[in-house]
Amino acid sequence: MRYLRLHKPEKQRLRMSRAKTILGELVPDIMRTAVTRGGRTYLVTADDWRGGFEAVFTAVAKGTLAVPLAHNNYLYTVVLRASDRSEAQIEADRELQRRLGPRPNVVQIDGGPAVTAGAALLSHLDPALLDLQERDRQAAGPSEEVRAKMAKLLGKSPAGGPKP
Repeated sequence: MRYLRLHKPEKQRLRMSRAKTILGELVPDIMRTAVTRGGRTYLVTADDWRGGFEAVFTAVAKGTLAVPLAHNNYLYTVVLRASDRSEAQIEADRELQRRLGPRPNVVQIDGGPAVTAGAALLSHLDPALLDLQERDRQAAGPSEEVRAKMAKLLGKSPAGGPKP
């Protein structure tokens, strides 16, 4: 209704024939989530439509878009531009993926850079725990004498296999 009001002259009511014309163009495109213009079909999400309506309302509030609106062209321009940006981003991502090849276990958290799943998990660990893990990694292992005693107690050969 808010968008329809932008099409009526001040101090007049919106004619039903005018509302029918405006909605007759918009509703089918919104329902099929696609818009065909100039022989090209653009995929348009519900978020693209919301953004388009908000852009129209913002432009009217700023005074950069004069009312009453004569048609839906401004809305369609904004929506198709958003669709173009989305398609361009998807294509760029596909091209990057094609060039880099498969990247198993790669994740992206909160819009940050893509990292391996292990690095992502480690980045959320407590710094004190990470410090302990690093010290543990750097610590010297048991001597050969201690390994031999442990193997004897566990009933294994010093090489790690079962005792013959």
